[in-house]
Amino acid sequence: MARVAVALLCAGALVAAVAVLGGTDDDGAKALFVATAFAVFSLTGAAGLRLAMRGPEVVTYVFGYLTIALSAIAFGEAVSAFWSADWLYGNGGRTAMQVALATIGAANISLLLSTERLEDGIEVQAARAGAVLSILVLTVLVLIESSDSGSDIGVKPMALAGILYVLCAALITLLRRADFAQR
Repeated sequence: MARVAVALLCAGALVAAVAVLGGTDDDGAKALFVATAFAVFSLTGAAGLRLAMRGPEVVTYVFGYLTIALSAIAFGEAVSAFWSADWLYGNGGRTAMQVALATIGAANISLLLSTERLEDGIEVQAARAGAVLSILVLTVLVLIESSDSGSDIGVKPMALAGILYVLCAALITLLRRADFAQR
């Protein structure tokens, strides 16, 4: 089965290359967009896979595979919106953006959860919890702000959630290094 998938992937790449070389600049731009979207959403999917492979905990397993599914959906939405010219003139672009933002938030949470170690102290666990909570809040705020409902949350709450996320994510590494240095 894997060999069939490899053969189909290679055949698809060959067809795309022929179409780009024999086509217009628009065809090349579409191929470039698909490649870029694939690169981005394969990284978010890899974050989900990393979490899902961590262990038998149901929550991490389910959230990891949810992140993988969101990555595939976001890739499809982005390509569909871009190819249909709905990117700039319709709601397809907004939907693709919102799914992409949710996927990036889920991927960040997956990475944070997948870095848990048995030797992590309470400080590192608290920093991880703060980072997960702040990226979740930031993602929700951005999704609400970008919706059609006319909600105007403003930049400050989102910026504060972002600052807290960066702080907590950096603290995970710094606290681990401080703990390691004390040993």
